Amino acid sequence: MKRIALNALLLTPRLGGVGVYIRFLMRGMFSVQKDWKPFVFLSKKTIQSDPDFAKKDSVKAVNIRSLHPQVRLLSEFFAWPRILKRQKINLFHSPISYVPPGVKIPAIVTVHDLRYFHYPETYTRLRGKFLERIIPKSAHSAVKILTVSNATKKDIIKYLNVSADKIQVIHEGIDAARFQAQYSEQNYQSVKKKYRLPDRYFLTVGHLEPRKNYERLFESLAILAERYHIKIPLVVVGQENWYFQKIYDKVKKLKLSDSIHFTGFVNDADLPVLYQKADLFIAPSLFEGFGFTPLEAMAAGIPVAASNTSSHPEILGDAATYFDPYDPEEIAQTMRDVFSDMDLRSTFVQKGRRRVQKFTWDSCCAQTFREYEKVLAEL
Repeated sequence: MKRIALNALLLTPRLGGVGVYIRFLMRGMFSVQKDWKPFVFLSKKTIQSDPDFAKKDSVKAVNIRSLHPQVRLLSEFFAWPRILKRQKINLFHSPISYVPPGVKIPAIVTVHDLRYFHYPETYTRLRGKFLERIIPKSAHSAVKILTVSNATKKDIIKYLNVSADKIQVIHEGIDAARFQAQYSEQNYQSVKKKYRLPDRYFLTVGHLEPRKNYERLFESLAILAERYHIKIPLVVVGQENWYFQKIYDKVKKLKLSDSIHFTGFVNDADLPVLYQKADLFIAPSLFEGFGFTPLEAMAAGIPVAASNTSSHPEILGDAATYFDPYDPEEIAQTMRDVFSDMDLRSTFVQKGRRRVQKFTWDSCCAQTFREYEKVLAEL
């Protein structure tokens, strides 16, 4: 029986969309019955934090000596050949957009996006140099490239000079039931107190970093208050990632400290409540390979206003209203239109609920596993 390894070493609760993808692939691998045996490689720290992992014989621990990227990669370089040989792995799947150095067996890589090639200035010099080298090298050495949208597939062909035949688009899923679940008033009040939420609010979710376009969103919030007299506060859910100080500086410059509330990282169990109680979800990002958060908002039953860039139109279809993310005036007008028109709000809520049905993890896993089997048949 062939053996397939999933690289989940970087999995943490705070990994974001890539972490969601890894977790659902793991769940699918643990539950499916196939003619291949799955192995999932996790850090010892992650296994210790979740006892269920330790109970599965297909979960294997890898001792990462340091969280510092350079030291960790060096450690992995020497560790992977030994680990893969010992476990007799035939195929390696790396879901983090590159294949770790040291992996010398046939590998599949999932490329979530190529945002570095669009916005290199938003990365530290060291990280940028690493991605500039490792992503093209991985794309050419991998036996198959999986990606999460046609928008990213076009980028891979354009920036990495890879044949379209080597790339398979598999849309990610959305755990709609989690965001559609009914929560009690007591539960809501608990979450409201925990994150100090206002009674009414607009919502946006994403790490604090330049590509999320928060500075222009804040400008649109000021326009919304001054020109349209809509003074609904904005709740920003997301942890500090990089170049985040400018985001805070923009709030001070616009004198919006009382109108913008940063929650920091929010636990998975609390996030659906924050979505459901929002008046409107805004996805202002300049660039997304897929975009979980607007789909999560749709599942929660709130209307979505999104930037008209990268993968958003492909993923959200006609279930969202769009704006130019570089134009704060247009962002503000779009927010006003959806917020003020109850019929329009209702239309987008209904379309959103239908739209999320197109994206399931069962389908994502099934398509991914078919690609495993195709590659194994060719080896």
